[in-house]
Amino acid sequence: MANIVEILKNNSEMELCYLWVGKYKLINEEGFNFSGKYRFNATFEKNKLIVEIKENEDFIKNFFGSNITNITAIVGKNGTGKSTVLNYIKNNIFDFVSNKVVIFRIGFKFIGLYSNIEEPICSQYNITWYKWDKDKYQALMNNTRGIISEIGQLNVLFYSNLIYNAEESEREYPEYIVQNISTLNLMKQNKYFSGDKSTQIQKIFLMDIIQSIIMLDNKKIRNHIDDIIVPNLRYLKISISDLYKDAENRPTGIILTSKPFNDYYGITQADNLLIDKSRTALIQGLKNVEESIYTIEELSKENTRDMLIFKIKTYKNILVSLFNEYFYMNNRVIYFLEFLRSYTVDEDITYQNFSDIFIDFLESLYKSYTSILRKKKYDLMPAEIKENKKILLSYLFIARYLHKNKLNLHTMGDSSSYILDIQNNIKPMIIFIKKYMNLPSLRFYDFNFIQEKNSSRRIISSGEEAMLKIYSRLYWAITNMETNSFIKINKKTSHILILMDEPEIYLHPAWQTQLIDRLIEFLGNVYKDYSIQLIISSNTPFLVSDLPSHNVIFMEKDEENCKVKKDQLIPTFGQNIHTLFKEAFFMEKGTIGKFAKGKINDVIRDLDQLDKPNNQISEARIKEIYKIINYIGEPIVKGKLLQVLEDKTKHNKEARKQYLLRIKEEIEEELSELD
Repeated sequence: MANIVEILKNNSEMELCYLWVGKYKLINEEGFNFSGKYRFNATFEKNKLIVEIKENEDFIKNFFGSNITNITAIVGKNGTGKSTVLNYIKNNIFDFVSNKVVIFRIGFKFIGLYSNIEEPICSQYNITWYKWDKDKYQALMNNTRGIISEIGQLNVLFYSNLIYNAEESEREYPEYIVQNISTLNLMKQNKYFSGDKSTQIQKIFLMDIIQSIIMLDNKKIRNHIDDIIVPNLRYLKISISDLYKDAENRPTGIILTSKPFNDYYGITQADNLLIDKSRTALIQGLKNVEESIYTIEELSKENTRDMLIFKIKTYKNILVSLFNEYFYMNNRVIYFLEFLRSYTVDEDITYQNFSDIFIDFLESLYKSYTSILRKKKYDLMPAEIKENKKILLSYLFIARYLHKNKLNLHTMGDSSSYILDIQNNIKPMIIFIKKYMNLPSLRFYDFNFIQEKNSSRRIISSGEEAMLKIYSRLYWAITNMETNSFIKINKKTSHILILMDEPEIYLHPAWQTQLIDRLIEFLGNVYKDYSIQLIISSNTPFLVSDLPSHNVIFMEKDEENCKVKKDQLIPTFGQNIHTLFKEAFFMEKGTIGKFAKGKINDVIRDLDQLDKPNNQISEARIKEIYKIINYIGEPIVKGKLLQVLEDKTKHNKEARKQYLLRIKEEIEEELSELD
């Protein structure tokens, strides 16, 4: 038997062809075709799987581009298992627990993995089979090269902008096999996106901004998305909060700390006053500088003044966070008090020295804390020590950066909103945002793309943001911009399987029609050195209309199981959207809204009663029926119902009168418009 590693090294193209799942959630003994060139079918008999392979006569080589081996869409009603299939590939394709068969094509050779069943049989093609069991798995996991040394140079990228509490998302898998760039997984990456849920979401939002800016700075990449993300992303608006104003009505220091806590640590009223005095001296000094800046002629240069005010507001926010939040919690106040007892705040704070004084305060505070640790005066847990140092350093780093660097900031008419020219500030802006992301709470700033310097209008819609997020995360993954990033695509890897769960979310139908085409163009350029296979779950017929029927997996559900629809399928490529809605998306009950359908059925019911003796249809209702019919956009239905209304009112004088009066009103309105 040939060594699988050698097989992989000697072939340039790899494709996930077929997946057979014995039992997983509502999937029971079901197979899924992902190959364009071959069609697979499997039957399970007496614990042995019989696999049949036929060459697809309709297959066209390089149909999706030279580096894209195939694109498969998984469609079906809600609850039919579309996302379940993607999650199985992401989480279970290389496990040893479930009974399954996975077949890859590497060049012209087939490689099969199977677990918990006997070795499958295939008579049409030679498949090199590898049994996947617990012993084999553990041996590979203990190997420093891991599973990649056995199954070869394949990476899986999973993208989803959905946030859902699915069991599949909790499963762990080797990160050198699956790179998960979904929003949910990023929130779980505590190493990079720590904090409460609100802070995590903000950090992911900021990271998406950073990656979008990095990507858009690449002119070659920008050319492929400029006509979608329009107009150009030129400016970044930074709105700065005033935490001091928000905190003015709240007690400071530790006055509200419980008496047992005060007694235990020996905290006195004088200690509280010391904290308040230090806080007031620093913040009041900064406030005085801020007010004086507008009167100093030498600072009249707009950017100089704007940057100073931005820096002061940031420093004030840091002080409020330290005094009112950070040191207000647990025993941090003890070493804070020890520091304040020996530190004197310089009361002569000016616009020339305020930054030096503030940096000195933070540096002295950090040195005092490390000195206290060396003396081991307090019983602090290692995790707490590490966290405290991290928080203090995060404040110090952002203060130092603003002290030593100049962002090309300008106010937008008031001192709470600033604008930054992206093109001229890419590197300093990215460093600044990254340092800000390390703060324990992200309440200092809000960031948004805007179109013009003097406009506060948000430049990108939710659809534009979703489209930009798809591109920027795929670009992030492949370029590995951060050396310490958890996105670690093996640079030796030449095959990438990309899984996308409903990427059309938030996109207007016009953009849904372009999604496949744009992805092909983007992947063909950004991932040009890799062979790409794309599997997408979707709820839009626009995506399906870009794929031949053999590239679409139609899912359906019976009383017990989710399964692949194997009946005669309609041609999907270039198909009429209405037909796809009705056939491919299983809308047997029609393609109009349920509310409209109900109203039309009510009209039909009342029209049926209209010419019957003693009917209860009022004149007002007849007038309303006429209006409802005129609401209808479908011309055949509308015309038929108008004809029925006319026929039914012929034998009812009053109804006929109301009908003709309504027509008269419409004619008179049209004549008046012509005059």
